[in-house]
Amino acid sequence: MGTQKPNNQSANKLTPKDLFIAGTGFNVFWLVAVVGQYPWMPLLILLLAVSWWYYLGAWRFSMLMGGLGILMDSALAFAGILVFDDPIFLHGLPTWLMLLWIAFGCFVWVCRQYIMTSQVAFMLLLGSVGGVVSYFAGYRLGAVHWPFGIPTTLLGLLICWLVFSGIVIALLNLFAAYCRRSYEQPVHR
Repeated sequence: MGTQKPNNQSANKLTPKDLFIAGTGFNVFWLVAVVGQYPWMPLLILLLAVSWWYYLGAWRFSMLMGGLGILMDSALAFAGILVFDDPIFLHGLPTWLMLLWIAFGCFVWVCRQYIMTSQVAFMLLLGSVGGVVSYFAGYRLGAVHWPFGIPTTLLGLLICWLVFSGIVIALLNLFAAYCRRSYEQPVHR
């Protein structure tokens, strides 16, 4: 009587409910980061730590992708496209925004199966529009200023997010290949 091992692919399958929960969780994180900013950073750090504990392997991807997002926003801040009232560290980026980038990397990691099995053009469109909408909401909430005005900044951000979305898809494919080679099965607890 042999026991059958569970299929790792089906064990890692992201259900619509999981996708909804992950999306809701990230949007709550986003809102707490953008509206709460520095006073709420301990909660943001705790939520991120819990996410990394629950989703094994997420920390690697979220640190890499978060670092690339921080680099993109740093370039935008250095160019004067994004301006923050209370900048700390990297080229005028607030710490809460850096945590938000790392959390976004964790969210992408959790949703990787959906992203990687969807049409690339759809994911590029979703990433571009979603990124711009997120930045516009942050602008409307007063978390960031856009000295170049709304139309110019929106167009610039749309282009940045189109490129960034392509990079994210490429990174997910690289990580998937790495996980297959190293026999690491990135699952959640």
